[in-house]
Amino acid sequence: MRTAVYIDGFNLYYWLKPTPYRWVDLKLLAANAIRAPGLVHEIVAVKYFTARVSDTQHDPGKASRQDIYLRALAATIPEFRPFFGEFRRKPKSMPRVTAGGGSGGLVQVWATEEKGSDVNLAVELVNDAWLNTYDLAVVVSNDSDLVRALDVVKKRRKRVGVLVRGDARVVSLRKASHFQKTLSEGCLRDALFPRNIPGTPIRIPMDWAQRETRSGIRRN
Repeated sequence: MRTAVYIDGFNLYYWLKPTPYRWVDLKLLAANAIRAPGLVHEIVAVKYFTARVSDTQHDPGKASRQDIYLRALAATIPEFRPFFGEFRRKPKSMPRVTAGGGSGGLVQVWATEEKGSDVNLAVELVNDAWLNTYDLAVVVSNDSDLVRALDVVKKRRKRVGVLVRGDARVVSLRKASHFQKTLSEGCLRDALFPRNIPGTPIRIPMDWAQRETRSGIRRN
């Protein structure tokens, strides 16, 4: 079965952020999740939708870590292709939280929004169905805004499944897809890259490796 994987990068990242699982082989993660007796999947595409991040005062290594991870994905997954949206930053007035949990006066804050990834994913998902590049689409996201795109894919007589992150329960995506599976921490543990990508100088970022070590996932 020709299978294409579509990954909502930031949706997945916000689940991974508080965990020690960052150095994840996305092709292996999806392949493990959809494995079934008697069914052979030919992964024809792994499309990753994200935006370039920038370093901040509190996290000066953010952009470097993202770049290393993208290079690891590209070096190990021939079918990998990234698609980039953009971050927009603008001042916004929002109510201040009071000590009792109520709302105080308005304060000016910097609001940062990631734009484009969900639209890019939906467009690629539908366009690839129209071009007949896959038999099964696997979408890694818990974004209910993708429901309409899933419906269109099914009308093209393609199968579509959704892998939702472990803390998500999205009824609308389950109804719009042929199947929905939940990604657990065990799924992440079984899909980690080796710390050194074979045949390349690419190595897991140091602080990610330290997170793994402190949590006992692996020592070297």
